[in-house]
Parts: sequence; structure tokens; C-alpha cells
Amino acid sequence: MDIDRSRLRRDRALYYSGLFLFLAGMPGLMLSSWLHDLIRVPIIGEVYDAWGWLNQMAFLMGIFISVIGGAMLAVSLRGGAIDPKQIATHVGES
Repeated sequence: MDIDRSRLRRDRALYYSGLFLFLAGMPGLMLSSWLHDLIRVPIIGEVYDAWGWLNQMAFLMGIFISVIGGAMLAVSLRGGAIDPKQIATHVGES
């Protein structure tokens, strides 16, 4: 079976970048909105006991980035080493 190297390279790049975005989005940005309140670091504001616009923005950005990363993971898992001709022959045999 011939492996398409460019497709395999593209799928690997999509997989690792999608994994990075997913892992950065979920715990990184979603929890950073609460980490700002817990550690009380005055980055932008000093209101630590309210769910403000900074917390909402970090939460929404975390969700958005993790959805993009999950979509990239899903696209990368279709496989760069699968030969489409073999799939067609296996489907035809069933």
C-alpha cells in the first residue's frame, strides 16, 4: 500500500495543532477566568467577587478555541495512510 506522504503530513499537523488548541481552550482559558479571581492578580481589573466581562470573555474564548481544536482533531482522524482504493474494494465485497 502506498502512503500519501503529503496527506499524512497534513493530518499529523492538523492533529497536533488541534490537540494543542483543544487543551489550551478547555482548561487554559475556561479556568483562567476563575484563576484570576482565586489568585487575585490585578491584570485588568480588581473586582474578584463578581462574574464580570473579563470572566465571560475568557470562558467564551475557551469554548470557541476548544471547539475549533475539536473540529481539527475530527478532520485529522480520517487517516492519511488509508488507501481510498482499498476502501472501495472492501465496500464492494460486502
